[in-house]
Amino acid sequence: MIKDIRTTNGIGQEKLVSNYIMKFQRLMPKDTADFIVKAEINHSRWICKCPWCNGAEIADKQDKRFFCLSCFNESIGGKWAKVEFPKDAEEIEVILSERPMEENRNWMHGESLAKLRQENKERKVV
Repeated sequence: MIKDIRTTNGIGQEKLVSNYIMKFQRLMPKDTADFIVKAEINHSRWICKCPWCNGAEIADKQDKRFFCLSCFNESIGGKWAKVEFPKDAEEIEVILSERPMEENRNWMHGESLAKLRQENKERKVV
């Protein structure tokens, strides 16, 4: 992982979710649904946007599960969803880390490496 692109750094989704979910007296999810949420980078952070509400959560490359702390994944029975990171995640991180400002380090599923490089070139980052 490139130091400039953040994840939960091995803390794990279970610990993050369990700390929050206890405040709302909810049960911790045990099962994982057969539903995939795609990770993206927003302001230098790997995140997953909730497909059911306006929530978003930090993503973790070691713990590839998603649980929305806004809607509690109720649309899939309160279960974890699976997280899919792009195959070229490391290269995406390298390209984005060349950008000096965190708010300009963004990548959405489907954006090509060539597009990211072109944006850097147009903005005279490299």
